[in-house]
Formats: sequence, structure tokens, C-alpha cells
Amino acid sequence: MTKQRIAMDVDGVLANVSAAVLGRVSLEVGRPVTLADVTSWNWLSRFGLSDDYFARTYCDLWEVYPPDAVEPYERRVGEYMDALCKDNQVDIVTGHNESSRHAVETWLKSHRIPYHDLIMHGCFVSKAGLAYDVIVDDSPSLAKKIAADPRGRLLFLFDQLYNRDIPSSPAVMRVVSLNDVIQHLSEM
Repeated sequence: MTKQRIAMDVDGVLANVSAAVLGRVSLEVGRPVTLADVTSWNWLSRFGLSDDYFARTYCDLWEVYPPDAVEPYERRVGEYMDALCKDNQVDIVTGHNESSRHAVETWLKSHRIPYHDLIMHGCFVSKAGLAYDVIVDDSPSLAKKIAADPRGRLLFLFDQLYNRDIPSSPAVMRVVSLNDVIQHLSEM
């Protein structure tokens, strides 16, 4: 297996941030909201909440919520990341601003998630232009950009209800677990 440079997303891949904001959104809209309601990237618009509310909810998440309010998607996340880091350079690349660094670092440390570097890329800035061989992310728009990118990079699309309309392609491979990423990389 060739050592890969991997960009690993936090929100929607390592961290279940949508579950963390459900209580806040439920109060805002006056009814219970569940993960089953998170069926599109901008799922908050279905409840009459603005794009600005969406941006504030996700961009400020790590500054508003204590790190222990956000659960990892997988119980064995630290173990899987350890396996990925043994044979690859894995950077955590998040769309959060620098002001969230301490909270994200605290969360990663508390879940024993190893990584090479933490890149705070900024809210709503595309990761498509970054120089990584492999990207693990949940963003449907990023998947579309990578699928059309002639550089031949690979995106492991972390399966979510809101990205199910993105087809697999040679550049986009759907995964349901970090263990899937480990398995696919070992077969390359």
C-alpha cells in the first residue's frame, strides 16, 4: 500500500454534529426534530430557518457547545484513526474557523483521535483545491467537485441521509464507516 496524504473531515464524519444541534433546532421550531429530518445539506430550510441560521448553527458549533456535547459517529473512532495514521499522513481538515481550534483539539484528544496536523480551513470554503490524495468527507458539493476533477483524487463519501443522491464513481466511493476506508486503502 502506498502512503497517502488524507484529509479527514470532522463534522459529519468523525463527529455527529447534527445530533448535537437537534435540541436547539427543536426549541427554535417548536417541535421535536430528529436525525431522520436531516435529509438534505441545508436541512434547516425545511423548518423555515434561514441560510444565515444554518451558517451560524454549524460554523459556531464548536464555540457554542461544549466538546462533550458532541458524540463521535463511531465508538471505535480512535482505533480506526490510529490504523489510518500508521500507514498514511492523515490531517484533520475542517471547515471551521481558527476560533474553533481549541474546542476541536479538545474533542479530538478526548476521543483519542490521532492525526498529523489540524487544518482550520474556514467555514464554507471548498476543500476541492487542497493537495490531498484522498479526502474523507460528507459534503455532497465536494463529492461533485472531486468527481469532475481531472487530477484523479479519491473521495470517500461518508454516507449520510443528505448525500444519498450522489452516485458512486471512480473518484467517489461511498463508505459507512472509517473501517471501510481502511479496507479500501489496503486494497489499493
